[in-house]
Amino acid sequence: MDIRKAVELLKKDLDEIASLRKIPCDDDSDNEQFKLLRYRVREIVEAASGKDSSEYRRIPVRPISTLRFRKTEAQRNEEYSKYLDDYEIILKSIIQNYPSPFLMRCNFINE
Repeated sequence: MDIRKAVELLKKDLDEIASLRKIPCDDDSDNEQFKLLRYRVREIVEAASGKDSSEYRRIPVRPISTLRFRKTEAQRNEEYSKYLDDYEIILKSIIQNYPSPFLMRCNFINE
């Protein structure tokens, strides 16, 4: 996948995290929207960089369904919020580490 296209798609996924924050973490924990986001991000990064890339290896694979073992709803929501924070930081980092479109246009970096 073209790096520019990957960055464009990852930015859309990054924007989606804001809407995920509005969905409380229920007893089943792993809401469908977040599952889809996680799988989509992994597929995009794999297609752009490969499974052996540092970008791909930074994406968390543990499901948030482990949150159901928290004792209270407040604890589950707090952990879910932290998980989204971490995921947002990782996505931003991956996007920033991809080569800029300017450098690619100037042929300083091969796609």
